[in-house]
Amino acid sequence: MRFFHIFAAILLVPAAGCSRCDHAEVEWQTMGTTASIQYKAPQIDRKRLSALRDIARETCDLIMRRFNAHDENSEICKVAHLSDDDLKTLSPCYIAAFQFRDVSGRAFDPRWKGPCTLDLGGIAKGYALDMIARRMNLKDDEAVLLDIGGNLLAVSGEWKIAVARSGKTFVLRQGTACSTSGEYFRGKHIYDPRKGSVVSNDVESVTVIASSATVADALSTVFFVLGPED
Repeated sequence: MRFFHIFAAILLVPAAGCSRCDHAEVEWQTMGTTASIQYKAPQIDRKRLSALRDIARETCDLIMRRFNAHDENSEICKVAHLSDDDLKTLSPCYIAAFQFRDVSGRAFDPRWKGPCTLDLGGIAKGYALDMIARRMNLKDDEAVLLDIGGNLLAVSGEWKIAVARSGKTFVLRQGTACSTSGEYFRGKHIYDPRKGSVVSNDVESVTVIASSATVADALSTVFFVLGPED
């Protein structure tokens, strides 16, 4: 279940209470995509920004070591044979994945490749964002927007977001996340686990805003697979 979340241009709404904020961005490669931190503060401290990036990179590396389904040495490959209940004792990410499977009628399914397989590709990036946010101890005058492959989380501040090809914009407020599932650039590649084939409906993209990046990540995929009627 390899899902890709595509977002376009971000920026820029000043953080609340800040009449003029300088802006900076750092990027790195992780989880098969590009990740970034958008950062606003009255004065940019490059060492501070590098420290925040290190927190984010270390968290992403941890997630990759645990949940990379393409690495036979990862946790997810070693525990795929366990029961669903046993897996739920290992990580909240497994708990969330199976919850979304159950409530979506298997439109989202971490075992879509078979009973002894696991793939958290539709939820792991969002889970990583939530973990990063919990590990960041931000100052009152810092605004941070996290982005992993188009999965966004406004850790602090307010950020203007534009959805690719839709012409729609909105403000992502502090403590909220959004995720977009779409097929703009790669064609038909999102699979319906219930059918074992690519999704074939008239949906071009789905954007979900939620108070959790984990929820937004999973639901954007669920809604894309289900289509407008369901």
